[in-house]
Amino acid sequence: MISIRQSMSDLERLADLQKTTASCYQQAIRASAEYAVDLNPGQTAEFRQHLLALQQTVEKAEAAEHFQALQSSFRGELREYRDRSREWLEKTRADLKAAAEAMQVLAQNVASNGADHGQQLKDDLRRLVSITDTSDLGKIRTAVRETALSITRSFENMQRETQLLVVQLNDEIRSLHREMNNERKALYTDPVSGAWNRDKINLRMEELLTRGEGFSVVILWISNLKRLECSCSPLVIEGALKAMVKRLAGLLGTDATVGRWSHDEFIVLLDLAPSATTTLCAEMAQALSSRYSVQENGIAQHLTLRLATAIADHPPASNPEKFRAKLQLLAGAMQGS
Repeated sequence: MISIRQSMSDLERLADLQKTTASCYQQAIRASAEYAVDLNPGQTAEFRQHLLALQQTVEKAEAAEHFQALQSSFRGELREYRDRSREWLEKTRADLKAAAEAMQVLAQNVASNGADHGQQLKDDLRRLVSITDTSDLGKIRTAVRETALSITRSFENMQRETQLLVVQLNDEIRSLHREMNNERKALYTDPVSGAWNRDKINLRMEELLTRGEGFSVVILWISNLKRLECSCSPLVIEGALKAMVKRLAGLLGTDATVGRWSHDEFIVLLDLAPSATTTLCAEMAQALSSRYSVQENGIAQHLTLRLATAIADHPPASNPEKFRAKLQLLAGAMQGS
């Protein structure tokens, strides 16, 4: 009896230890997501999304090998985020250095050219002053003519150099604008699928809700994505999601608002009536629930995505809070189905 009681006590302590270990893992993962340095909002959002999915798997961990796999995945996520953040910082430093060097060259050119023209003008003025002491009208006329030609040449050179400077400055400004636009687009783009991220979709929906416009939202849930991630490499999953988004753009048009709402859910915003949206929703499910071929190391990998759809419509001038609640309910219900 004492031996059985002792064994039961040991089992209870082991069960408590397992619960404590799982809780510690969850807290560590949650803290890493909450306190991640937000250098690039798009990358940080993806990092937090991955950690959230990892945190949910902790609840299912039972054996030691499960925790070892979790630890390996956790370390991999932290390492990847560190490397991507370091790459982003190095790129930012390089862009700033290139812009600073270009502006320095421009400043040096302006200073150098300005000094040369200033010296030339001083020489021309000294020549005019020196000729005033002579009474030879021919020499005066010649000196005035030569000085006028010299000033004209200096003016034309200054005009050309100024135009060149303006062109260079415009090129630098256009380059900076391109970089800013690229950075702005990256902030709102899901790096895996190439679709808009949740922040961008939320901004667009809030604009429509604020204006009281009517629109429909199609939720696309990839029901087998998590299972595929257990058997396929991240490169293959990424290629399939990009192909799916591209196929969706071909069906709806490149101007369609398509975004990644969660790890395995995408959202499409449509300014269509509910009846038309229902028909299009069926077409999307049929077109996207199919086989995708992705190249990995020169070898074609095949996988099939299975999609389920749901529609949340917002009639014109209706209650925004009811729409938000309906959208959240539908998105959660699909994942729980």
